[in-house]
Amino acid sequence: MPFTLTLKYSVKQDYSPPSYWYADQVFPFTEQNPLPAQHRLYLIAGQEEGEIMVAPFNKMVRSLELANHPADNLHAQVIPEGKHNEAFWAAHFQHAVQWLFKQP
Repeated sequence: MPFTLTLKYSVKQDYSPPSYWYADQVFPFTEQNPLPAQHRLYLIAGQEEGEIMVAPFNKMVRSLELANHPADNLHAQVIPEGKHNEAFWAAHFQHAVQWLFKQP
C-alpha cells in the first residue's frame, strides 16, 4: 500500500509504487511544476513488472531531470528481480527510509 512519510521535518519524503502509466499528463506537469529542490525522492521499479511500469518509470525520471531536480535528492533504480508486490517493496523499505532521512 502506498504511503507518504511526513514527520516533523521540513522535507517531505515519499515511498510508494509508481503508477505513472495511469495518466500521461503527469510528465509535462512534473517538468512544468518542479518540486522544491530539498525534496528527496526514492523511486524504485522492478524489471519483472514489465514495460507497462518500467517505461513510464524511466520517463518520470527523465521528467524530474528536465525539471532540474537535484541528482543528490533523487534515487531512481530499476531492480532486475523486482516484482509488483509487497515483498519487493518490503525488501527495500529500510534502505528507502535510511536514504530519505539521511542528513546532508
